[in-house]
Amino acid sequence: VDRFGAAPVFRFTAWLSSALLVWLAAAGPTASLAAMTAFFFVFVALASGFGVADTHVLFGLSPEREATPTLVIADVTASLAYGAAPFLVGIALDRAIGGGADPIAAYRTLFVAAALVMALSPLPLRRFRK
Repeated sequence: VDRFGAAPVFRFTAWLSSALLVWLAAAGPTASLAAMTAFFFVFVALASGFGVADTHVLFGLSPEREATPTLVIADVTASLAYGAAPFLVGIALDRAIGGGADPIAAYRTLFVAAALVMALSPLPLRRFRK
């Protein structure tokens, strides 16, 4: 982030994460344990990179004297979303599968939707050049 700026890191991590999610949707239950271990290792490393860029932007946006409260509020807000998303998606998957949807198709749809959201996430972040 210090060398290239937040925007390129946002794009790189988002697009590579999106590609990994598309791979996960395509591989489905046929993926080996080694492939899934590699998937999660790379996916979490990319999420960490996205988080570093996010923190860099937040530090740049917050007044110097208010950096800590700003970061705490941002972290709590993001943590609420991170916690609510799996819960809500789990309910949606449960209802879809309970309603007769093919479980593999339901999960593949979820992974493709997540890939699309991840691929588009740099759009609102493109104005952050630093």
